[in-house]
Amino acid sequence: MKFSDIKLTDIGNTVHMVGAVYADSSGGGFYFSFPSAGGEGADPVHVEMTLDDWKALLRQADLVETEVLAQRADGEE
Repeated sequence: MKFSDIKLTDIGNTVHMVGAVYADSSGGGFYFSFPSAGGEGADPVHVEMTLDDWKALLRQADLVETEVLAQRADGEE
């Protein structure tokens, strides 16, 4: 999956952090899932990301921008 397949405004709104991934000096990885009332979730999906994708993700996760859907008084969008 590519980062562009994810709607950016979903991050922090409907797409939430559920764990953390760490690596040790030998390159081994560890996934720590956060406890949840619902128990284990589905297997994570690997998302291919560029440096610009990471910048967008971190900005969105920090600000949690939302999309405003509104109509003008005359009914036009």
